[in-house]
Amino acid sequence: MKPRADPNAKPAAPGTAPGAGAPPGADVNKPGAGATKPGARPNKGKTAEIKGPKPKAFRVLVHVIEAKDIKAPPGVIPDLIVTASVGNQTTKYSQVVRRSTSCKFDTWLEWKMMMTYDEMKKAKVVLTVLNANTDARSDVLGMYEVPLLQLRKQPMGEYFMTWLALYKDPDEYVTEMGGALRVTLVCQGGLQPLPTHSQGDVDEAEVNDAALVLMPPLVRWTHYSLFIAIYRIEGLPNMDSYGATDAFVSVRLPGESAMKTKVCANSLNPTYNELLRLPIMLPIFNDKLVISVSDYDQGGYDTLVADIVLSVNEILRRGEIKPYWVNLYGVQGIEGLQSIRERLWRSHNMRVPLETCYKGRLLLAMLAEEVPARLVPKIKSISQCVDPQHEPYVIRFDLHRASQVDPVSAPDNSQIRIELQVHQHARPTGPPPPRLPAVSSTSPRHFPTHLPHAALSGRRNDDGVDPMHRRERARSLG
Repeated sequence: MKPRADPNAKPAAPGTAPGAGAPPGADVNKPGAGATKPGARPNKGKTAEIKGPKPKAFRVLVHVIEAKDIKAPPGVIPDLIVTASVGNQTTKYSQVVRRSTSCKFDTWLEWKMMMTYDEMKKAKVVLTVLNANTDARSDVLGMYEVPLLQLRKQPMGEYFMTWLALYKDPDEYVTEMGGALRVTLVCQGGLQPLPTHSQGDVDEAEVNDAALVLMPPLVRWTHYSLFIAIYRIEGLPNMDSYGATDAFVSVRLPGESAMKTKVCANSLNPTYNELLRLPIMLPIFNDKLVISVSDYDQGGYDTLVADIVLSVNEILRRGEIKPYWVNLYGVQGIEGLQSIRERLWRSHNMRVPLETCYKGRLLLAMLAEEVPARLVPKIKSISQCVDPQHEPYVIRFDLHRASQVDPVSAPDNSQIRIELQVHQHARPTGPPPPRLPAVSSTSPRHFPTHLPHAALSGRRNDDGVDPMHRRERARSLG
């Protein structure tokens, strides 16, 4: 029995084979093969679109904290301004700091945007330091680009108080630093909370000499070996209650382990004769070389006697520094300098110079050599050197007046004594030193070539005039 024909089916075009237009593999003899289902929309030849991922909400924050050692053209003191942009969003600006190469900004910038994952992979946070005196493109002083996806992958999506080593062109190799910018960068999703930090975290990051530094993408490194010869120390104070100082010298670069000499036990004039080799790579961001003299305490904390800070770039520029004496300064008494610094910072959040007491002097020499590859740190013994030549100097100390003296430490009718120390760490004992003779304005002035101590003291009369000043004035008037 033949199947009944569909009364609604359209007649086939002349020359068309039966079953034309049916799907591949369909039985053309089967009823309804190649026919459109009842109620289905006819296909007009358009392909169905594939929908991409939906954009998501993001929040980007940039905290421009400070700029450091921005390199400007010769003879130009720029007016610094920082611009920031994220992808194709609006560029935002910090305030202008007039005539400075190192300054504080403390500017917060924020963007709220909708982006897909593909757009995030292409977006960058671009920070540029400009000279606000002109709008010329050639006055760009430095820039840095941070991929947004790289920022998003950081812990909590944040670079916290991070230094950015600036460069001029991202496609050129960097051989020297053009300055640095300290920033906090945050990238969070729309509903994610922003990271928070305590004041202690901020204070610790400010004094951290090994903070994170993002270097330029293309850097041409140069390797150096810095040789530091430590010969001896003269005139150390006694930092121990029993015995004498057990002194050693340490040398440290930021972010590196300290190299230490041997410990000379029970000696205020220790001799070392040791050579320290430190590997250095240029360009270097923090070029502070810290040389410290400490008292070794077995089973306890070492006591910092004094330290000095030198510039690595300056040493490399000079190449060789022949043996010379470096004066050491610290605080009065046997308490360590570092402990006083930390206590002052914790109690008053202050960092002020405390090195007001002479603590001896250190004889050292330095030499810098370029090497093809990084060499490991090393210490070895060397022979002693000849003392550098001495030159005589005349030190003159004129006391004119004292004002705004603390009434608690110097009440009325009290004695005020001014003491000058030259290459001696101990206070004079016994009777006070003799007063310097008064010198008139018409008589020739003669001063001793060696002045270990000079002390001036006097008691104020009722009229507030020092008797010594009264005698000098009477002598000058004849």
